[in-house]
Formats: sequence, C-alpha cells, structure tokens
Amino acid sequence: RELRNGTNYMFRALVVNPRETFTDVTSPDKYWRIESQYADGTMVDLNRVIPSFPILSRLRYFAVSTLSQVGLASTTYRIHFRTDESLPPQQTVHIYPPAGTTFGGLTDGACINTDPVLLSLQFPTPLISGVTRLPEWVSCQVVSPTELQLRNEEPILGGRPLIAGPVFEFFIMNATNGESTPLLNLFQIEAMTSTLLGKEVWTAPGWVIYPELKLTSVSTANMGYGLY
Repeated sequence: RELRNGTNYMFRALVVNPRETFTDVTSPDKYWRIESQYADGTMVDLNRVIPSFPILSRLRYFAVSTLSQVGLASTTYRIHFRTDESLPPQQTVHIYPPAGTTFGGLTDGACINTDPVLLSLQFPTPLISGVTRLPEWVSCQVVSPTELQLRNEEPILGGRPLIAGPVFEFFIMNATNGESTPLLNLFQIEAMTSTLLGKEVWTAPGWVIYPELKLTSVSTANMGYGLY
C-alpha cells in the first residue's frame, strides 16, 4: 500500500547516540536529514533542517526490581543507581516509570514507612556489588503518580554532596504495575549532578507484566481425614 501524501506518520527506530555530549540542537552539524525516494532511487523530497535532541552524560548504573509482576498489583519497588558525578546540596534526582505504572507511596508522599533493611531482605541479592543505603539526609518524595524525586537536603553552604561511586539503594512502597506490559517498557532517571552539562540521564528496563487470575477455587472428591 502507498503512503498517503499530506498524512502525518510516525515510526520508532533504534539508534546509537554519539559519545560527544551537547545541548545546542540548532547547530547545522547536528541536524537530522530525511528524504523520500521512489523505488528506483529517484529522490522525491528532502528535509535537511531537522533539529536534533541533546546528548547528555549518563549515569553509571540504574536498575529497578519489583516484588510482584502481576498487572495492577500494588507492590514495592527496589531502585539502585550510581551517578558519574556527585549530587550537590539541594539538587535532585527524578525517576519516571513506564506508561501505566504508578508510584503510590504513603499518604504524605513519603516513599516508605518500614525499615529499609527489612524491605531489602524481601528482594534477591543484587547482581552488583557495593550497594549501600541512601543516606538519611537524602529525602524521597512521590511528586505525582508518574514522578519520584530524591533531594539532597543538605544546606548549600557547607553541605555534603551525595558522592559518586557507591551504588545507592532505596525503596518505594504502594507502587502499582501497569495492566499489561507497555510497548516502551523503560524506567527513566534524571540526576542534576555536578557534571559539565548539569544533568545525567539513563534508562532501565521494566519487567514482563502478567495478568491476574480472576477466579481461583480448590475442591476435593474425598473429604475423609487421612484419605486421598
């Protein structure tokens, strides 16, 4: 079938970003080029002025795991991250879930009300070494059902940065899986660190979401004690 002229189309492609970081997306050497051709290679039209997107520094490590993979189930998530540069006082980290997944938290927006050590025991051993608890002076707040925020609460003058190097661990309770596995199944993270461009970004894959059984029952053909 032919593509119709004057119709807006969208497609998704897997690309590898360059090593160079930049934020000026209007520079001519960063423009994308798109052209359409007939089957014999004859060019029909050409657009050489398509602004790019910024390429930012990436975090060293980011992973999310769950206690339940059931659709629409309320569960607890474990999040690990490691930045490339330190997180200065009063700066933040933002995490966004895949479509359909929501962060519940507690009534006051807090992430947990249980000892993190007890929550950690419910999860399997991490695949990476050097995992440490998030310091108490880094707050965790549910900003909205689709945004989670960490903040270095130390004062700007004389405050401690959240150092780069360790893999930090924290939890979010009452999170809800989507109804089904989304097409773009990725968690996103943005950290406002002391890197040159002021931000580090990365993504982590989600998990396959399984449907919940609507009805389950058990019956027996012999109710006699000790019989089978």
